[in-house]
Amino acid sequence: MRKDSEWNSKEVWKELDTKGKIQYFKDYYMVPIIAAIVMILIVGSFLYHIIFPKPGPKLYVAVYDLTLDSEASDALKAELASKVGSEVSPEQIVIDDTFRSDSPKDMERLQVLVANHSIDVVIANDKTTKQLAGFGFLVNMKDVLDKSIIKSLSDENKLLITPGFDDEEKSISIEDNGNGKGEAQPYAVRIDGSEEWKKLAGDFRDYRNFSIVMDADHQDNAKSFLNELLDTEF
Repeated sequence: MRKDSEWNSKEVWKELDTKGKIQYFKDYYMVPIIAAIVMILIVGSFLYHIIFPKPGPKLYVAVYDLTLDSEASDALKAELASKVGSEVSPEQIVIDDTFRSDSPKDMERLQVLVANHSIDVVIANDKTTKQLAGFGFLVNMKDVLDKSIIKSLSDENKLLITPGFDDEEKSISIEDNGNGKGEAQPYAVRIDGSEEWKKLAGDFRDYRNFSIVMDADHQDNAKSFLNELLDTEF
C-alpha cells in the first residue's frame, strides 16, 4: 500500500509544473520540516544551557528604600570589575535597588537570598540595618576587616554598633523571638559621606550603612566594593 502511495506521489510530482511543485511542497512538506527545525532549536538551546550554564552574579548588592542613578551605577560596576580582575565582568555585578523596608515580601525575598548564599551586601538606613543584624543576616565587620581598619573606622564614627542575633538561638527566622538579643557589635560601615555613594544616591537624610551578609559567597568582592565606595584600601 505504501509503495503504491509513493508511486502515486512520484507520478503526481512529474505531472506538476514549477508553480505546482512549489505549492505541493508547501502543502505536504513545509509544516513538518518547520516543526522539525523548531524542535531541533529547542533541544539544542536546552542542551547548550545545561552544558554551558550562564555564570551567576559575582557580587549581589541589595539597596533598601532608594532609587539609584542608573548611569552612575553602571560606571561604578565597570570600575569595580576592572579592579577585581578579569574573572568578574560588569554584568556579573548586580546592584538591586528594588528592596523596600515596608514590604513583607521583600523581607521574605531577602531571607531566601541569604539562605541560598545568593546575596553579598545590604545597603540600608539605621532602622533596617539594625533589624537585619538582629535577625542574624549580617556579619560582624570585625570578622572580615583588619583590627587597624576597624579602629580607623571607629575613630571616624563610621561604624554602626547594634545588637546582633543571640548565638544560642538555633533559627534566624524573621518570626523568631530571640531577634536582637545578641552582643552589640559593628555590623555595618557608614557610607553616607562617600563621594562615590553620593553619585549613586544623590542627597538623602538617612544614614546609609554598608553590611556584608552572613556566609556570603563573595566576601572579597564585597570588601572591594566597600573599598571603592570609601576610596581606600583594606
